[in-house]
Amino acid sequence: GSSIAGWDLLSGGAGYVASKHGVVGLTRVAALDAAPYGIRVNAICPGVIETTLGVPVSGDGEFKSSVQHFADRIPLRRIGQPDDVAAAVAFLASDEARHVTGVDWLIDGGQTLQSWANAPAGGAFPKFR
Repeated sequence: GSSIAGWDLLSGGAGYVASKHGVVGLTRVAALDAAPYGIRVNAICPGVIETTLGVPVSGDGEFKSSVQHFADRIPLRRIGQPDDVAAAVAFLASDEARHVTGVDWLIDGGQTLQSWANAPAGGAFPKFR
């Protein structure tokens, strides 16, 4: 899958960013190739989503402070929830999206409206193991 790194930059993350840009490009080509068969292809590009994958390295208080600092930098001022992504996936899988193909749906609270490329190294994201 992709992420907002397919649309933005991440200092020190060249391999990750390149792979996500590749997914975005692949989505568009696959959508074009599959369209004559009535097959829709879209990519979900989530920003920071609160899941159990983010296990803190530091103490709980420091981790919560780091997450809040990051959330404060997102225009909607919150970390995304799994239900935010699920709602987008459900829509794209529904008949209501029958004319939607080749899109990269950003689910990021407006995060990509501003660039993280200039953020200090190691300072933009909470620390995870």
